[in-house]
Order: sequence, then structure tokens, then C-alpha cells
Amino acid sequence: TYVNQRGKFKMDYPVHWTLQENINGAMVIFYSPLENQLDFFKDNINVVIQDISTSPMGLTEYSETAVNQMKLVFGEQMKIEEYKDTMLDGLPAKRLVFTGPGPQAELKYMTVWTVNRNVVYQLTYLAIASQYDQHVFKIRKMIRSFRRL
Repeated sequence: TYVNQRGKFKMDYPVHWTLQENINGAMVIFYSPLENQLDFFKDNINVVIQDISTSPMGLTEYSETAVNQMKLVFGEQMKIEEYKDTMLDGLPAKRLVFTGPGPQAELKYMTVWTVNRNVVYQLTYLAIASQYDQHVFKIRKMIRSFRRL
């Protein structure tokens, strides 16, 4: 179990995975091990916690803003596979699954977020699209284990 006192959360992760804290705006990123010598991409899941008290909004408004921003970043190449209601740590949340271009291969993302007391909790899984299903069971288990402290 990983505990982050600064972000006030904890979550479980697979024993052979590694982690790095405070990378590119993420509180933590968990990385899968490389599978073999041909494997060039470590599947990963990151946790971003964002204070939105300067421009407060609820889950619906935040979700619209977040999806629109992603569409701006990825443009026509973003292919949404799933966008639905879910739960994160007992709170109403949204889950978005989509594919988009990466530097060496098409990537597939699953991002889950919730808003609670002007704080956004967002967990994003990233994998090469063709290998997404390899770790998705572990990722869903990790997401279910996420708890605010």
C-alpha cells in the first residue's frame, strides 16, 4: 500500500511495479515492469490532485471542461470508447476511456475523476492500445483501492 501524506490519499499497487513521486504534475506515477527486451513502454497509472477552490465547480461542470480540454489536445485523433458514471472512493465520479496518438504507437487511456470539496482527484492509466487489456484488471483493482485520508 502506497501512502501519500501531502496528497492525503493511499492506494494499493502490484508488488513488482515501481513508482516515482512529483513527476509532471502528478503526485505519483506507478509503472509496470517491462515484459521483455522488445517492450519499450511501461504501462502506468498516475494520480493528480488539483485544488479548484479559485474556480469552484461540481463534477458535471468539471467533467465537461476536462473532456473538452482533452478534445482540444488530441483533436480528431481522440477516439472515445467509453464515457460513463462510476464511483471513486465512495464518491460519484466519471470514467473516460479513449485512444490517441503516441510518439511510437497508439496509446489508450482510462481516466477516472471525482470532485470533493473543491479538490479534484484524477487517476489515469496509460498503455499502448494493443497492450491495454494486459494490465487493466490490476488497474481497476488499484483504482478501487484508492482512499482519501
